[in-house]
Amino acid sequence: MLNVEKLLTELKTEHLSIRVRTLLCVSVHRLPAVNVIMNSVIEAINSRCSVRAYEQKPVPKNIINEIIEAGNQAPFTSITRSQPWRFVVVENKEFKQKLLQTTLPFWKNAIGGMKETAPDLYKMAMRIYEAMGEPKDPIYYNAPVIIFVIGAAN
Repeated sequence: MLNVEKLLTELKTEHLSIRVRTLLCVSVHRLPAVNVIMNSVIEAINSRCSVRAYEQKPVPKNIINEIIEAGNQAPFTSITRSQPWRFVVVENKEFKQKLLQTTLPFWKNAIGGMKETAPDLYKMAMRIYEAMGEPKDPIYYNAPVIIFVIGAAN
């Protein structure tokens, strides 16, 4: 079972930041300490923050596995009883660079489209981009690991 508090502590003590969207479901009938768990979940949600600067050190495999296991606990509806998604973990620096080179034109096009429609947002995005160190990565922010969740479009 995923220990949310332990995971959050490990992430904070290791100064690691990973963008994770996790849906935690708690069944009142199955857990005796629902208030304690719910308070931990609410605290985790309220104290989360977006980080766009990462230390360039590897993320321990046990943390990656716990994140994936948390994702596997997300609710789904399936006749086959298998999750309709897969996780792809990318740690290889060269492959992450190829991903960035593939997606960067889409980012630039989206930002360019804001020049006329949302000039303030455009200026802010460009200031952030120009202030980035090299290599400039406004998509994955040079994260040491990227976890993709892949599933059917419908």
